[in-house]
Amino acid sequence: MAIHDHAQKDVRKKASLEILNNFSDEEHVGFYFTQIAQLTVGDFDSIESLKNALVGLADTDGFLEKLETFKVSSHKAQLPKNKFLYIKSENRKLLFFINFFKFKYDSFNTLITGRFNRNTDPYLLLIYIMSMPNLNADFGSFINDAENSYEIFKVKRNEKYFDDNNFVNWAYDYFLNNVYDRRYFINTCTDENKKDYILSLLDFICLENKPEYEITFGRLKNAWNQKKFKDSGKEKKDYHLPLTKKTKSELTQLSEIRNCSEAKVLEDLIKNAYKLEYCDENGKPKY
Repeated sequence: MAIHDHAQKDVRKKASLEILNNFSDEEHVGFYFTQIAQLTVGDFDSIESLKNALVGLADTDGFLEKLETFKVSSHKAQLPKNKFLYIKSENRKLLFFINFFKFKYDSFNTLITGRFNRNTDPYLLLIYIMSMPNLNADFGSFINDAENSYEIFKVKRNEKYFDDNNFVNWAYDYFLNNVYDRRYFINTCTDENKKDYILSLLDFICLENKPEYEITFGRLKNAWNQKKFKDSGKEKKDYHLPLTKKTKSELTQLSEIRNCSEAKVLEDLIKNAYKLEYCDENGKPKY
């Protein structure tokens, strides 16, 4: 009898594994969280660990029956099939999609907010969002919207800064020393993904509050430019020049017209006068 039971168990396990092997990532996640759900999405560090958990349950009582029921369910029929596999390793883009859905579509906001913690794997969370039943979601439209917005974000961002590893390392420390909600962007950083860490944070800020993004990015650039200037050893010294009230007033007006500081106006005037009086047409001193 025991041998017969063991053989039957092996048959059920084999049948279960055959079904699982044909599941998309979304189907694995949809099945687990609607039929099993012993753990939350934040308890898994990857889709692979969730799949391994299902394999470990393949020979348990009732597992095959749950799989068979799920196979013919309307829920399984409406699931996307490996829609995000092409960006599985692109954490910045995954996080952009998650936050895009969070801020743009109310149906995703509650679903995301309560489940995104510091350890949540972005790929697993994204397909979890897309695998939940009763969302009445037009996935194709949502994904197209997110793709188009992501491309706009990439063009808009001043990427020249992020091609400089010195800037990336400095900016990483800059953001660590400021308070931000770190649930919604990459939390674990290595030297290889610091750039994505910074960009995903800026993406999040821009999606949440575009004016705040402009302020934050402006501060970041200004702080970096100041650091470079100080590091170059060319930091400016203060000079006090006696000017008549009329000249001071004219200087102030020039600075307002040129939208720059009075010191910058004086520098430009002196440089131009120097070139005109003392340099030839090639910019070399005449004397």
